Amino acid sequence: MERINNIIIRLFNNPLSVLRFALPWLVAKVIYDQLNIIYYNSYDHVPAFSKTWFLHLMPDSWLSFGPESKFLFILLVVCAVGAALGIAGRLCLLILAFLEFLVGGTFESLGIFDHNSSLSSQVLLILALVPGTMRISVDYFVYKHFINKKLVKKPNGPPPKWGLNLILIVLVLTYFTAGVSKIRHGGIKWLDGATLGFYLENYVADYASGEQQLLIANDAINSGEHWKDNIGFEAHTYGNYQYRTGFKKLANWVAERPAWVIAISVITILFEFTWFIVFINSKYRNIYLIAAFITHTMIGVLMGLYFLHYRIICLCLLDWNLMLKTFGGKYGKRLAARVQSL
Repeated sequence: MERINNIIIRLFNNPLSVLRFALPWLVAKVIYDQLNIIYYNSYDHVPAFSKTWFLHLMPDSWLSFGPESKFLFILLVVCAVGAALGIAGRLCLLILAFLEFLVGGTFESLGIFDHNSSLSSQVLLILALVPGTMRISVDYFVYKHFINKKLVKKPNGPPPKWGLNLILIVLVLTYFTAGVSKIRHGGIKWLDGATLGFYLENYVADYASGEQQLLIANDAINSGEHWKDNIGFEAHTYGNYQYRTGFKKLANWVAERPAWVIAISVITILFEFTWFIVFINSKYRNIYLIAAFITHTMIGVLMGLYFLHYRIICLCLLDWNLMLKTFGGKYGKRLAARVQSL
């Protein structure tokens, strides 16, 4: 039992190491899928007018994903394993973040945006640079036992908070900018629930091809004002990717109740604009992150967009010491006291 307690304490005091283990696998899978789509569809170049800011910094030869890109698949596997286990961990994290900026940026320039990797690639970059990321890793074990045996015993206490807070800032500002975008482009009318209701009912599985979305173009727009296209693209709708019949019926049931959809729309905006409460204290931080976790879970149930990256990040940023005190009973309070005393 004592050994189990020590493992729990080590994990609770090193959330960035836990996040470092979980996130690289997911990002690597995203990059792998993006590379496959780019490679097998012969997207051999990115138009200059549609490059992301990062791609503008790269030589054009780096943006050609021909047969030589098979090397990237090998590099991807090596870096995912190295980053997760902490073998040359910081270097592997940097390479993974770079690959997602490169491949994901190319993917975005082709008109496909991945919300999951847009956040998690930034988090990987932060993990590569801040303290506390490698406290549970092969790198530290090797350094302590084979390189510098005089190294003081690894502390069980938490690392400096600024690294975790930096990731927290990136997360909550992602939500905040999403709220700003809704109000900026939809105005106060976004709160009437019509937009959200439309998203809930628009099933891509109902189309013959199974992968269609509604694209809106305006042929009256001057060619100089076109946005990354030649057709006067103005807007598009997200599809509802929930294929399970029971969940689809639930989404329709919600969409058919205007009061519910309006309430969800208002709560969404309030959530995205109250991001600052996470910095008041740990209690409000936990409430906000748990709300975010529940929100992404419900989006997954209703729309098939599960945002796994976001949910894992939210879980790792929780103040688990406070969670133990609040919900762990006598055992949790004793364990929390030990965690806090280290």
